[in-house]
Amino acid sequence: MRNMSKPSGVCDVSNDAASVRVRSVHGQTTVKATSNGGTSKVIYLTAFFLLGQMVGLSPAAVDVPQSPGDLRVTDLRCEYQVNPLGIDVKRPRLSWKLQSEQRGEKQTAYRIRVADVDGNRLWDTGKVDSDRSIHIEYGGRPLSSRLRCTWKVRVWDKEGNPSPWSAPASWEMGLLGRDDWQAKWINDGKANPTKDEDFYKEDPAPLFRKTFDLPKAARKARLYITGLGYYEASLNGQPVGDHALDPAWTVYSKRVFYSTYDVSELLRDGTNSLAVTLGNGWYNPLPLRMWGHLNLRKHLTIGRPRFIAQLEIELADGTRTTIVSDVSWKVTEGPMRRNSIYLGEVY
Repeated sequence: MRNMSKPSGVCDVSNDAASVRVRSVHGQTTVKATSNGGTSKVIYLTAFFLLGQMVGLSPAAVDVPQSPGDLRVTDLRCEYQVNPLGIDVKRPRLSWKLQSEQRGEKQTAYRIRVADVDGNRLWDTGKVDSDRSIHIEYGGRPLSSRLRCTWKVRVWDKEGNPSPWSAPASWEMGLLGRDDWQAKWINDGKANPTKDEDFYKEDPAPLFRKTFDLPKAARKARLYITGLGYYEASLNGQPVGDHALDPAWTVYSKRVFYSTYDVSELLRDGTNSLAVTLGNGWYNPLPLRMWGHLNLRKHLTIGRPRFIAQLEIELADGTRTTIVSDVSWKVTEGPMRRNSIYLGEVY
């Protein structure tokens, strides 16, 4: 929980009021009187006497008014991410952070509302008595591929006062089933060398390209893409996303991570070009002998680098078109002459 300290303004006011009273109570009060003989006498009234007088005369004077609760919900996240795309778990976990100017403030209950982009309610938890604010599993209507969800949260503070609703956040589902993928895995069609020494010869990274025409402006576009080995994608000459060394390493015989990109701003009316460059990565390593004897190629799932890509486009008039990786793509040798996860690149 962040920013839970009392604001300096409140502290200053409270401390000043207390210090003024402390000085007036504990400081000695001097009273001068003149006797008949003309000599001055000084009478000191003790702090205990004055404290009793102040309490008796003004019992409310030492009370400091409390500010009303101001607990707020911020930084909404789905599966650790802010407004993510491509969520492929059917019960995403939701989290948020709290802010308050009051010391010792806390959440005692929460309420989550989730809806689709048309405003149809998918889930409403109602008021849940709990201080949990991380990993709240979605528990509403089943989520389908590509569904975009918006959500917001409100909480109750330690006094039972409700917070305002948070600013809305969102997440978008990815491709949840195999049938959602129309694209095919493709590579450059070459075979890997059969001799270890031939792996060290020049073998340019393949460059793939697909051109297509759009009759109208694009309203929304999503690129779903991954590779065996590394890949870099560009659309109309502009890099897609900011990932490097994508995808992350996995046991390729079991699973491969894919990425989802919003490429709506990279498309244009007329002719467009989607390009992909492939690198060897962990899918096509050199036959290096680790520790003098361990050949990576005998212990990893290996092959010729390849990728799969699916670009789904919704035009301004609501019509949809899909560009997929298949045998219609053009391929040529790129400028990267050699590349290795251990030995780097030769350009």
